[in-house]
Amino acid sequence: MNRVCTGAESGAPRVVLVDHYDSYTWNLAHLIAGVTGVLPQVVQHDRTTAEHVLSFDHVVLSAGPGHPDNPADFAVGTEVLRAGSVPVLGICLGMQGLVTTYGGRVERIPPAHGEICRVDHQSSGPFADIPSRLEAVRYHSLAATSIPPDLAVTATCRDPVIGRVVMGVSHRTRPLHGVQFHPESILSEFGHQLVANFLATESVCPR
Repeated sequence: MNRVCTGAESGAPRVVLVDHYDSYTWNLAHLIAGVTGVLPQVVQHDRTTAEHVLSFDHVVLSAGPGHPDNPADFAVGTEVLRAGSVPVLGICLGMQGLVTTYGGRVERIPPAHGEICRVDHQSSGPFADIPSRLEAVRYHSLAATSIPPDLAVTATCRDPVIGRVVMGVSHRTRPLHGVQFHPESILSEFGHQLVANFLATESVCPR
């Protein structure tokens, strides 16, 4: 039987940050360290393996350029998300990868680069105990346009051009979560708490 690991056995949880060559990856790494007290291990998405990534207690999939259906842009994430055995938080491209991995669709939209939006959410999962209508910054030109049955929409915002945009999703039975906005940005509210909520998710200890 698998043991449940919350990070208490070794102090801070063992976190790996999968980098999709995003310019904000180290901002995200320092946000995680602000919660755990320890920098996460940072690995490039195309220079690691799913086995290595899944040996950690928690996985964070960074933002990045490209489309999650393209292995050159999202090399290891699909296999990690399909496994579903370790808590995963996907940021921007990472969230889009969660959507496409389980059969949803991600398509091009009018770019929202550096735009502040008001995010409405359900106060569950990573959003627990965070006020709804939080302000967050968007940097994306792709968005989830069809959500598969295995996932639930946990957050949205209103875009002045296209209307409702999905800002958060969670798997219905597995510890997999994603947010479209950038919690690591100083322009986003409650980034520290969002990451802390995610890292409180229980995971299965590696053997």
